Amino acid sequence: MLADVRHKVIGVFDQLAPEYDTVLPFFTAMAGQAVSALPVTAGTRVLDLGAGIGAVTGQALARGARVTAIDAAPEMIARLRVEHPRARATVMDAHNLALPDAAFGVVVSSFVMHLVDDPEAVAREVRRVLAPGGLFALTLPGAPPGSTAAPPRANELWAEYGQYLTPGAEMGRPLDAVALLERTGFVGTAAQPVTIDLAMPGGGEMLWRWHLSHGTVAFINGLPPDRREEFRQRLIAQADAAGTTSLRATASLWTARTGLSPSRARG
Repeated sequence: MLADVRHKVIGVFDQLAPEYDTVLPFFTAMAGQAVSALPVTAGTRVLDLGAGIGAVTGQALARGARVTAIDAAPEMIARLRVEHPRARATVMDAHNLALPDAAFGVVVSSFVMHLVDDPEAVAREVRRVLAPGGLFALTLPGAPPGSTAAPPRANELWAEYGQYLTPGAEMGRPLDAVALLERTGFVGTAAQPVTIDLAMPGGGEMLWRWHLSHGTVAFINGLPPDRREEFRQRLIAQADAAGTTSLRATASLWTARTGLSPSRARG
């Protein structure tokens, strides 16, 4: 039972599954950069936690890893099974992993931890299923602290329209990765920026379609109809006025390890 995962989040991603990462391969590109920075090689036992349609799964499989992929959204897992049949793909609640202790060398969670109900409970479950000395890697939106990457100008527009949102409409919340990992017993926390630059020949209209194809659609749909149309027009106009023909984005890749002693206690 997916009792601890917000049904709204699952519903959003179930609806997005057919078009997810098809307008622009944002998550595939981010996963490629992230996995290339991790110790994922032939035979590595990898858990892709919140796998979506398998952006991380595909990258890990290509390196010869043995991958278990889980997600709370059934339609995401259905598409992942088609696209990555060599992975063991299962619908599962990240807060209560039906997986054995010390089963994985690496757990990767890409753009997920800021969406879950209880990040600490999830991190404790990750620690339980990691082998001693195992690695937890998570990507979060935005550059890491101290990065020189400038925030996109478009962020100002999103912040402006946040005041019009229906209460509870937006998904996700800021997450202090350092505090989370320290509280849940991980050691050696580090962060690095992950940057992608994708061709976007369709300009502002393509950017709008991309936003409709992933989690930001929850924000868009949470605006009143008149504000939503106004937001759409301004977002497209802003991108076109800047001559935007690519999507450049920076995320944070956080890594930390378990200690060398097994951790078997559930949170």
